Amino acid sequence: MNIHDLPGYKGAAFLKILPKLYRDPLGTLSDIVAGGERVIPFKFGKYILFLVNDPSILRHILKTNYRNYPRGKSLKGIFPLLGKGLFTSDHDLWVRQQKNLTPAFHTKNYAEFEQIIREETGRFCSDLEAISKQSGNVDMQKEFKTLMLKILAKEMFSPDLKFEPETIIAKLDAVLDYTSIKGELIRNVVSGVKGLFGLRYTPPLYYTESLKYLEDFVAEFFGRIVKNELRPGALTSILKELKEQGEIDDTQVRDEIMTFLFAGFDTVAEGLSWSQYLISTSPGTDEKIISGSESRWLGAVINEALRLYPPAWAFYRIVTEDDDIDGLHFPAKSYLMISPYLLHRTPKYWENPHLFNPERFVEEDQPEVNHFHYIPFGQGPHICTGRRIAMFEMHLILSIITPKFRFIYTGKNPPEADPGIIMKAKDALLFKVEMR
Repeated sequence: MNIHDLPGYKGAAFLKILPKLYRDPLGTLSDIVAGGERVIPFKFGKYILFLVNDPSILRHILKTNYRNYPRGKSLKGIFPLLGKGLFTSDHDLWVRQQKNLTPAFHTKNYAEFEQIIREETGRFCSDLEAISKQSGNVDMQKEFKTLMLKILAKEMFSPDLKFEPETIIAKLDAVLDYTSIKGELIRNVVSGVKGLFGLRYTPPLYYTESLKYLEDFVAEFFGRIVKNELRPGALTSILKELKEQGEIDDTQVRDEIMTFLFAGFDTVAEGLSWSQYLISTSPGTDEKIISGSESRWLGAVINEALRLYPPAWAFYRIVTEDDDIDGLHFPAKSYLMISPYLLHRTPKYWENPHLFNPERFVEEDQPEVNHFHYIPFGQGPHICTGRRIAMFEMHLILSIITPKFRFIYTGKNPPEADPGIIMKAKDALLFKVEMR
């Protein structure tokens, strides 16, 4: 069967459901996939999108025949930020980048990474202790983002780098909000209206200024690394050598560093934030982490948090050539949406899918590699290069702060998730912090 002929939301049916998708995209889509359909079309006029929610089909798309399903134009909104970095490049360039940059994540660097994480988390704990004495609420989503940016900068950019993390985070958030799916819809509407009057759309000043600030920041500190004024980090030492050998130019250096800035701290910070929320609202979870009664318990908690709240909640692929998968025909140029968030909450693949239950993963080793119904880091050859260091960072940080502090969640429960490019809590994740 051609996927265009599958039942779904077409024409008037799409218009009818559109307000719900706008108000509550995650809840609406979760209800849609709960029926167990493998591929669901969304069509109105020239707009056609196929939501794929089946592990066997995803195995074919992401692993068996992955070259036929590139990211392509699905990432056009984020290209001004990332260029042709590791996250956005097509296969041939990606292979070279993967070979060049993977050593930055080598286990030989973990001893140095661990020292950096422990030092920064120690300072983080001092701040939390001060907060605990004030008896107020703290937004841990914001605090984890600041912590992880400091760690990323020392690990990958330079252990000597001095900067204002709050400013970098604000500028990056501004760029990501503009380039999000919702932002793209707004741009298309505004552009269309201006076009009716013969006017040309130009990006808003807050976006262009934020992007320039980030570019200047990257150029300035890498220039100092080239001049040996700053010690390089795991990533910049590789980029410096490649540039000196003439294998890459300044543009590629910029794109790779921007990619790490985009994907190297915010996703981990959100993983920590959602993990902390679930630990704090699930009685006995923190005590079990502290006691170490099950050696794999903390890892299982993190895996379960990434199941319920995967930071990369959705991604896209384009069909290059006609393909047949499990009795379904995927025509060339079809635009596919894959959502870890939806897949992870489909009753067909998970028992009590909305329930926080770390027991699912206690006996699992690297479930993100072994399954196609659990894909918080993607899957196949293009699985997230930094997934091991991300898990290492989350595990180490939570193992340090949990025995020292009790986090009492005081925010909206459950918090509303905001499905931007990276899934965040729509409002602050507020906690009262107490010393144990």
